Amino acid sequence: MTLEQAVRLWVEEGEHDLEVAAALAASGFHSNCAVSCEQSIEKLLKALWIYRNRKGPPRDHKIENLAAALGAPPNVMEASGLLEPDYILARYPDAAMVTPHTRYDASTSERRLEAAREVGEWVRQRLAEEGWA
Repeated sequence: MTLEQAVRLWVEEGEHDLEVAAALAASGFHSNCAVSCEQSIEKLLKALWIYRNRKGPPRDHKIENLAAALGAPPNVMEASGLLEPDYILARYPDAAMVTPHTRYDASTSERRLEAAREVGEWVRQRLAEEGWA
């Protein structure tokens, strides 16, 4: 697989996850929306990592660390920080001692979608400015 193909696959799947997140929010599945938002930006940040570093992305789920390593501005760091905990909290009932589907609501989904869109836009702008088609 070429570098171009790898980046395209990560971008495509990250964008798909964001579409899924919006559909989940519209259907009232707010904890699942949060997970899909987190996964979306993790994949998009990893696409930028692959493009810049010419190798596979780090194999962890610390999106704040990844965003920092990519030189993300404060607003992207803040959005990443909002979403990172959802990798655990929105999936596992013992993480916060409450079932995730009762912890998340429509306003949570809206905040998560806004944060994911903000990070996604930053990644797409960086890729375009750096010559990725």
